[in-house]
Amino acid sequence: MEITKEQLENLANLSKLEIEPEKEAALTEDFNKILSHFEELKELEDRSQSQLSAERQELRKDSDIIHPEFVGQEAVKEQFPEKQGTSLVVPHVFKKEE
Repeated sequence: MEITKEQLENLANLSKLEIEPEKEAALTEDFNKILSHFEELKELEDRSQSQLSAERQELRKDSDIIHPEFVGQEAVKEQFPEKQGTSLVVPHVFKKEE
């Protein structure tokens, strides 16, 4: 994308700036360099996003690492040493201070 002389004049008008005619060419060139830089950044962002998408697709499935003993709720419940009714008792981790 390049800015034209008319667009530069419109920008100057909107921002209430007076641009000297001898500086119009240099200012237009500066704007074009800035816009070009933003286009490069956009391309990098697009490439970065597509790389992230590709990496996400290559991740393993969680189901590939689940140990066969822990498939299903009943198998997990059976691993608890103590139960109270339908609740599972978790052993104390912290000691009570007296």
